[in-house]
Amino acid sequence: MTPPFEHEKTKHLFKKALIVVKESTDPDGEYVARTERFLSMAGLEVHIAKASFTDGCAALWEERKQWSPDLIIVVGGDGTFLRTAQCYAPAEIPMIGINRGNLGFLTRIETEAIEKYLAQLLAGDFHREERMLLEVQCSPLTDHEAPMIALNDVVVKTANPSQMSRLELFIDEFPVACYDADGLIVSTPTGSTAYNLAAGGPVLVPGVAALTITPICPHSLTAKPIVVPASSSIRIEAVKRNIHPIMFSLDGQDPLPLASGESIYIQKSQSALQLLGFDQPEDNFYWLLRKKLQWGSNPRTEIQV
Repeated sequence: MTPPFEHEKTKHLFKKALIVVKESTDPDGEYVARTERFLSMAGLEVHIAKASFTDGCAALWEERKQWSPDLIIVVGGDGTFLRTAQCYAPAEIPMIGINRGNLGFLTRIETEAIEKYLAQLLAGDFHREERMLLEVQCSPLTDHEAPMIALNDVVVKTANPSQMSRLELFIDEFPVACYDADGLIVSTPTGSTAYNLAAGGPVLVPGVAALTITPICPHSLTAKPIVVPASSSIRIEAVKRNIHPIMFSLDGQDPLPLASGESIYIQKSQSALQLLGFDQPEDNFYWLLRKKLQWGSNPRTEIQV
């Protein structure tokens, strides 16, 4: 299998950097100021944008059209990174994150090491990791309809959290199953450690060319998660007998309605997120699993008798 990253050999690759910040995670502006100062002193043009998504991606897309950055630095948590990726990842502009959230699976630069890793970045001492994106369209599927983008997952479920939904799953237009469940999750490898994992789905290493489809609390002992090739075309239909409205959401954002009898179509995007990282233990996927999710921890080995 081809490694999911390649080393950059050329120095001074970047000329224009866009810093996207969620202001509530940096109320005094300290971390943005440090980032801007370091990049400016290195000769980069720097622009700052607030992570406001009340108008979808319109504001950030306007920044891109007017300013054309070749590097995006997100100051915030994984949620801010996901929303920014929805806006910019299809353009394949390299992205990196400074962690001001709780987990930091995607925003991996900790605030005490901002200057250290920015120096490595500008020296070309980093690797580029391609992360799969999903394209989502509503029925009827049309060529002129711009697809929605997800980096983590697509979730289809009832609008009433106390009621079950009935959803039919098709893979490459073959009927696979009809689920009575709280919902279904279609996840990329990147998203496999998020809602998918909490719902009992498998973890996929980022370089694996596959998707997971995980039912949420299915009313069946035989409805289990499945892993399918990344090339699969997935369709989820809201069966007409659903009593309550069905909704779907991308990367945990505001849900959108899915009318009874209609479907959403999900497939791998031809574009990919260009995620930048470094050759450090903290960027190793298995390190992240062990340290941030306590993967495989055994309390019996930690008890001091």
